[in-house]
Amino acid sequence: MPVPYVCPNPSDCFNVELFPYWYIIKAMFTVRLISLQDELYTGLAQEVTLPTIDGQLTILDFHQPIVSRLSAGVICIDKRKIFKIKDGIIKMSGSN
Repeated sequence: MPVPYVCPNPSDCFNVELFPYWYIIKAMFTVRLISLQDELYTGLAQEVTLPTIDGQLTILDFHQPIVSRLSAGVICIDKRKIFKIKDGIIKMSGSN
């Protein structure tokens, strides 16, 4: 029987789920969704799915920096929060 892992520093061991004999760490990043009028959403996410002019794009933490044009569709944050858009621009930087 495997011995449970005890994190020596709990602040370093965030969002850990036990999967049979493996530990999966889900990395999170900050998302800001801004319209011309105001800020629609700010928070942490594990993934964001966006409609781009080249097709659907899913952003995860540590994604390469990217700037792309968005097309009409929906933005899904962690498959729970959904925002309808007409168009826009996505900017993912490596630092935030």
